[in-house]
Amino acid sequence: MRCKKCGAEMKEGELFCTHCGAKWEVPEKEDVCPQCGSVVKKGSLFCSFCGAKLLPKEAADGGREKLTEQEETGTEPFQHQRIGEESAETQDDEYTPIDSANDMSREANESRDNGTREPQPPPYRQVPFYERYKKIIWAAAILLLVVIGGGSWFYFSHTDDQKYIKQSVTLSHHLAEENESLTDTLKSLSQKGPDDDTDSLIRALKENKASVEKLQKNGMTSPVPNAYKEDDTAVHEVMKQQISTYNTIVDIAENPKDEGNSAALDDIAAKARSAKKKARAITIPGTDFSSAVDVDSALEYLRKYVNNNKEEKTSEAEQQKAPDLDKQLLQSYANSKDIFNTDIGKIADDINSYLAGHSDFRSTNEFNVRIQTIYRQVGKTRVQLENESTIGNTALKYKLDELYKAEQNRLSGLYDGIMASKRGQDYQPGFQRGQAASYRYDQLNAEFNQLMQ
Repeated sequence: MRCKKCGAEMKEGELFCTHCGAKWEVPEKEDVCPQCGSVVKKGSLFCSFCGAKLLPKEAADGGREKLTEQEETGTEPFQHQRIGEESAETQDDEYTPIDSANDMSREANESRDNGTREPQPPPYRQVPFYERYKKIIWAAAILLLVVIGGGSWFYFSHTDDQKYIKQSVTLSHHLAEENESLTDTLKSLSQKGPDDDTDSLIRALKENKASVEKLQKNGMTSPVPNAYKEDDTAVHEVMKQQISTYNTIVDIAENPKDEGNSAALDDIAAKARSAKKKARAITIPGTDFSSAVDVDSALEYLRKYVNNNKEEKTSEAEQQKAPDLDKQLLQSYANSKDIFNTDIGKIADDINSYLAGHSDFRSTNEFNVRIQTIYRQVGKTRVQLENESTIGNTALKYKLDELYKAEQNRLSGLYDGIMASKRGQDYQPGFQRGQAASYRYDQLNAEFNQLMQ
């Protein structure tokens, strides 16, 4: 700062100019410390130079009065001191620092007594953790519930699907076993004559029927997934048809001389063909319900048993009209061969339609399951044919076996092509092998039809 009279530079806190002796005029916003005479900010409670306490009254106007008295007399004003009150200064006039904590408490009390206490902010209150992060906590809780709920739904829904599939596979195996047992019983029954004991065999047939009825009632306990609603309906229809077939077979076995047996056997054969088509349309993975209603061999054994129990010999004209059992048995296998061929053609058409909108088979497992199911059915029928000892025409039997083998080769080619595509390879080589097997089938089938005429 500079002197207003001569312009000489003055140090901060000086009251008189060292060059001209002019008095420094204190601005209205400032005061003079009564202890050391330094200029301080107006309203201050302590001097920033000597630390002396500034009373509100002295800070307002006392400083100037003492300064004036000191200027006029040239002596310091006498400061009275109450008896018993210790001096704030030591004998050598050295300043002793004031305890800041006690001084602040006294300052607060004096300010409160003089009514000049400045407004104080409210005491600091820390916001609880829950209130600060309430929205985040709620959002996290809701998200956690959604994740848990979605995960639970996904787990239990897929668990139910797996339970249903597992029960379906078990059911199809049990039904097939009952059908195989029935066929074996009828094979033994076909070797019996009118005077032979057949009671034990007929009881075995009734046990087969009772087992299928029990499976129909208790075989499927899991909830039906929406994806298999139609398949589940088809499964129950197949079991219903199987029980109906077993009822008729038991009636014929108990009454082999009934005149209506031939018509009843023909009716069973027609219904069995329809049931097999329906069973092959079931797409539940790992199941094979067509074996449960494949009664072609069983019916031929039953027909032979009925013929063995005729009391009177038929006339020569009736013998000519009588069906050739050997040829009928071959025809039943030929019908199965034709059904398989139709199913394979349907798969090939579906594969071509799929390729119209896709470049590979990486995103689908549908065709794998269908191919494997039909392949198992063809293989099982082929084994039955090979073990069929009642067929006397070995040429036709061999030709049928070759036809079944061609169908298996065709399925293998389709399967190999799809699996190669899933591995990122070309599916064409496998499909080409399947096409070659298809040509082979057509050639063998033409030869078989000529032999059957």
